[in-house]
Amino acid sequence: MTLDWRRIEKALRQEARQKTVFIDVPTVIDELQKLTSNFPDAWWSRSMCRKIGCVLMTQKQPIAIAPCCPDYTHDKGIYNFHGLNGGVSLLAEKHVAFLLRLQQTLPRINVLLLMADHEADDEFLCLAVGKSRKEFIGLVEESVRATRKLVEPQGWRVEPMTAVISDLVTKEVEHQRQLINSSETFQRLKRETGERYSMYDKIARAARKRMSFEEMMERTAKTAAQYLVMGYFAAEHHHLVVNHTTTNLGWYTETEAAIIHNPVKVY
Repeated sequence: MTLDWRRIEKALRQEARQKTVFIDVPTVIDELQKLTSNFPDAWWSRSMCRKIGCVLMTQKQPIAIAPCCPDYTHDKGIYNFHGLNGGVSLLAEKHVAFLLRLQQTLPRINVLLLMADHEADDEFLCLAVGKSRKEFIGLVEESVRATRKLVEPQGWRVEPMTAVISDLVTKEVEHQRQLINSSETFQRLKRETGERYSMYDKIARAARKRMSFEEMMERTAKTAAQYLVMGYFAAEHHHLVVNHTTTNLGWYTETEAAIIHNPVKVY
């Protein structure tokens, strides 16, 4: 995609007049151009460049948060949900590789990896991986420690997601209800459920339990809600978000979150 840098710069100058700015617009434009050049396979848009630029302008050391899945088993780089381990997860490995390159392009960023510990509350996932909720949480804690050890040389942080976003689950439930009950989002959820069917089928087969289409819709709404909560959190705290390729990526655009797309698939 060809980006209109003149319009992006104009938008950032307008933003700069309304915000406390630490980094000047020409420097930020240079950083954005390096980003889009060094990561041509990532998803970029004029609107997202503006959002990323706003974070880069207003934060001396921007924090890039990277949500990570627990250490599910996988085959050929795709999760199969046949089990759960306590090491560095597939997605965490892929994010770390991407973030190392990202930090070479943007040396002033800090990194925070967030492990999705609340997935221990998912009955289907617990059944699929053959773990109780307590065992699941214990393995996620082991993964947090293993990932911390991996990124210790870089000085990066790794935390359970709910330790950083304390009201994640509560807000997720609220947004999920709104999405399910809204006629405006119903068809979108239905379409995305179809796109995610193969992943749901893997989980159901591993759990040896039938998953109805209504349950699949609930899962799609729940995941979309999680992305909304993450997006609002990141926007409120002026963080960047690094996220893998997923049908849910579009939900971030409902917020003012600044998203840097890591073009890798794990589902």
